[in-house]
Amino acid sequence: MRLHSEAAVTVYDSVYGAPDYVKMASYTEADVAGLPSMSFADPKDRKLPIHTKAAVWLSALEHYYVDGAPKAKVDATLLKTAEFFGIKDDVLAVKAAGAVKRSTARPERTAADYAVSRLAEQVYRLPIDTPEAALKSAADLQTEASNYPYSWRKEAAERVLEACRKHTVTPPNLDYLEKAAGLGATTPDVLLSALRLRSKAAHLPKAKQALDNAATFVSRMRQDDAVPPHLLTQVAEVMDRCDRLCGLNTKYASGLTTPEEACFQNPISQLRGDRAKWVTLGDGYAAEREKVASANVSLMAPLGDRAMRYLDDGKGKINPDALEKLAALMSSRTLEVAVRRLPFA
Repeated sequence: MRLHSEAAVTVYDSVYGAPDYVKMASYTEADVAGLPSMSFADPKDRKLPIHTKAAVWLSALEHYYVDGAPKAKVDATLLKTAEFFGIKDDVLAVKAAGAVKRSTARPERTAADYAVSRLAEQVYRLPIDTPEAALKSAADLQTEASNYPYSWRKEAAERVLEACRKHTVTPPNLDYLEKAAGLGATTPDVLLSALRLRSKAAHLPKAKQALDNAATFVSRMRQDDAVPPHLLTQVAEVMDRCDRLCGLNTKYASGLTTPEEACFQNPISQLRGDRAKWVTLGDGYAAEREKVASANVSLMAPLGDRAMRYLDDGKGKINPDALEKLAALMSSRTLEVAVRRLPFA
């Protein structure tokens, strides 16, 4: 007899977050073998145990999220028992998630028509196949940020932005989408402040240590430089893991900045408007003009002959009049003299 699907618990937790009382609980077939039939939501087949609140939640997940269309009698038993244990809201959330799972992937849509398209987890959400759907999904991605891990949000934002460009529409929350897609910049002092704020809120030593390690690394950077995009992405991933571990992701709706908003404070559309300070690189990221202008000319050779024409041979430096054209040939990684992974990632 299968008590519950561990894979389903993992998937649900990665998307919505499972309650702590479920994560800390465990029981086996032997634990429920001696239970009376009334301790099951399906007493006839002795399925879906409901003898503890963790058992109720897991049975609700099995019934609503895994098995498909819920049965009325089992549904009533689960909800009544959940109310007894004081977890009715948690069970209703599972029921709603199951309904979304069954309804979102319409037959006429393919995986490519969704911003969140996870084949392994069988999760397809936020349709982007029409202009209307893309705009709605743009808004939903922001309001439902706590439901998705950062890596999912980043990929989804990239797909929503691509869909909006394809449909020639501009989402009202363009700033957020660019931040979520990793298209932006911030300075070490702003990032350091965000890391320290999260460290104070983190109640688990493991999460606090990871955030403090990140803060120590960032504090060693020049405070007037923009943090390289690949480092910002790694910091955002650290923040996200700690947020989900400590339950801080549930506070996004009440004012806590998401990792993408903390790490990519200035979205690319704003930076492009400030052409006196910023230029756009070939990979879509922004870089400070001063940094591009001070790049070591000897490192430009890998960019090819096209880059060489933008160098002032007389002075051996980058021609300031051709700075934007040269930047368009570069990526954020080639701009950095040394690229290394953060020690805490």
